[in-house]
Amino acid sequence: PPLHKGSSAVVPFHEVSAVFAETTTAAVEYSTHPSAVNLKWRVFLVPHHHTNLARELATCREEPRVVGVHSSKFDPALKTGIEKLLLEKFPNVQLKHLKPSPAPWLVAANLSPFRPSFSEPFLEELRQFDIAVIKPNCYLAPVSEEKDSPDWRAWFCERHHSGQRLANTLSVGVPAVVWAGAQGHLDVLGLAARELAAWSNEEMLAQLEV
Repeated sequence: PPLHKGSSAVVPFHEVSAVFAETTTAAVEYSTHPSAVNLKWRVFLVPHHHTNLARELATCREEPRVVGVHSSKFDPALKTGIEKLLLEKFPNVQLKHLKPSPAPWLVAANLSPFRPSFSEPFLEELRQFDIAVIKPNCYLAPVSEEKDSPDWRAWFCERHHSGQRLANTLSVGVPAVVWAGAQGHLDVLGLAARELAAWSNEEMLAQLEV
């Protein structure tokens, strides 16, 4: 909530008793925010909100055939780099970009993270990949948000968006090249994060080549 506004604007926030945060950074920032402290909100860390309850697993092939990106947006510079790498060094490997459908997230679809079928469409798509490339949608704003600062979007996204896509990918056994500049990804990878994740597009391409 805002630090200070008229009483009518603040009243609804008094009805909130708890806040769920998706990253460790978000949890710290929410719990120490002056207004949250004043309103006595409790903050809980929920690092991922749906899982591979059906225990789906990808098929391991001796030679990778598909490098996949499962995201509504795909960094154009990274996409160009991957296409160039595959064309020059791995001509038998294709790049596949799948945009997840929003349908399972609609309230009308009886949304529930506790139903194994809830995440089945996402897991089935992820199983098509031999290697996944995971970079968050922090740098390309939707058309409806183009008036907003891209720097603000990136700042918020890197700190507050969960590593759910990474958690789902790893849960089906698909190896991934991971963008490190996102707290949600670092939370999923734990202590190994700085050694395993990439801090630039160039590092992501180098890891993909290996």
